[in-house]
Amino acid sequence: MRTMLGYILVVLALSSLAIAQQPMPDHRAVVPNRPPLEATPFIRLPIGSVKPEGWLKRQLELQKAGLTGSAEKIYDALAPNSGWLGGSGDNWERSPYYVKGLVALAHTLDDPELQQRAQKWIDWDLQSQRADGSFGPTTNDDWWPRMIVL
Repeated sequence: MRTMLGYILVVLALSSLAIAQQPMPDHRAVVPNRPPLEATPFIRLPIGSVKPEGWLKRQLELQKAGLTGSAEKIYDALAPNSGWLGGSGDNWERSPYYVKGLVALAHTLDDPELQQRAQKWIDWDLQSQRADGSFGPTTNDDWWPRMIVL
């Protein structure tokens, strides 16, 4: 009986070791360079994996209370008629850059209000996809602002 239990423990240990060496299936998993690529000394962490505290958290809260939190009220490019919300307004890179920063701030602070604000931009982008695979404002077919969105 002890021998059988020993075998089971060894098998479990080896299988858990094999599982630990596999890349995580989570879409937020960090995947470093694999051979033959050179190892990178720093790996970008997924958004939301770092939880700010102290001074950094206060700075992010100030960002929410300041320009990022008020940007849609201040800048015409981010108005409800933005080309990136289906309107006839700005259709270049301003909105995508704003949303890129807004998404990072919203998930780093784990702030539902900011996440909801960012989601309307993301939803429109996804719903705007056309039969040829393109997406975004139809009044601008340049690839650059779409790269920022992606």
